[in-house]
Amino acid sequence: MVSTKTGVHFLAAVVMILGASCSSPKPEPHGAPEFYDLSVYEEAKVGDILEVAEVVPLLFERDTYPKAAGFMSFLDGNIIVEYPENSDHVFSSDGHYIGCSESMKGQGPGEHVMLLGHVVNPFSHTIDVLGISNMYSYDPEFTHSVRVSDLPTIVGTADKWLFDSGIALSATKYLLHSSIVTNPYQVTLYDAEQGKALNNWSYADDIISYFSGTRKKFFRMPDGEILITAEGYSPYIYGVDSEGRDMYKAIELKYGDKIITDHVTLDDFRKNHDIAKEYYENPDIEIPIQQIVNSKKIITVIRAGIDMYEDEYVLITDREDNKTYKIDIMDDSGVMPPIFHAIDESYLYNIVNADYILENRSVLLNKTDEADSLLRNHDEDDLFLIKYRFKK
Repeated sequence: MVSTKTGVHFLAAVVMILGASCSSPKPEPHGAPEFYDLSVYEEAKVGDILEVAEVVPLLFERDTYPKAAGFMSFLDGNIIVEYPENSDHVFSSDGHYIGCSESMKGQGPGEHVMLLGHVVNPFSHTIDVLGISNMYSYDPEFTHSVRVSDLPTIVGTADKWLFDSGIALSATKYLLHSSIVTNPYQVTLYDAEQGKALNNWSYADDIISYFSGTRKKFFRMPDGEILITAEGYSPYIYGVDSEGRDMYKAIELKYGDKIITDHVTLDDFRKNHDIAKEYYENPDIEIPIQQIVNSKKIITVIRAGIDMYEDEYVLITDREDNKTYKIDIMDDSGVMPPIFHAIDESYLYNIVNADYILENRSVLLNKTDEADSLLRNHDEDDLFLIKYRFKK
């Protein structure tokens, strides 16, 4: 096979990134940010707020299958499940297997060598694999290559800039983010047709501490606005207009008195691998570790101790009536999954395996009694997509 261009032209990449303008999000381009006081809340049970609308088994019908779900998205009704830093698996809305990025992995024309993340593009109807130095666009079934575009990455020096998540603004323009970077607090406006960065926005000045538990950072609102949650703990959720013209502080959040105030940096994590444990073991410190949002709700997961379940709780903020509800992860009914993989205007989504459901039937809430019939004829590693909806 003829080898594709996978090497990084370092100097060209530096020019593409540094040549693009870099600015901080503006505080008030559309007036003051929405404000929510998360320190004031009502206690609630999971079943008071959410109910299970549907459980979709993701069927093992091919030679490949995800061992777990690190990231998920939707394209034209299909479900894309990313096994962390490995491959994308595509399922139909009713769980039938459609395709896998492994079929386009290699060193031939249009093939990718490594998958760092993916973006779904509803404008071009492609799944865009983010590699080291290129974005590889494929049809939704991973049968052929549509486009290969240069990415403005930097590797091989003290600085590192690799992209692992994003959202499409059009058939060729994207917002990209990276957790694999020297300074991870930036959003890049990227043109795939030109293969270069058009703009960069930094929110580093807003970061209080480098604690983060999710890669899902971009959320499309019904009016086209893009909301962006930070890498690390920031008191803001950011916005970008549908044309990618500007980034601004869209939502401001106030937390309780126990929220972390120490400025813990990425360098601190690199120098001391036990630093997270030290903070989690402090009963007087609470740390936001995940946040997802739609036009009606803000979901925030707070870690308040060392135990992943017993010491976590969820804050569900209603953007329409400005009320916040606190739900403990562990309560008398069992374990509520703390990490939701996705949200849209209708549902919250979580992917768990059959063994997890068997051990924690309450994850099915109002459908708990259906667990045995649901799991019949499924192996313990088979995955299930659970769709939660908010009660009215």
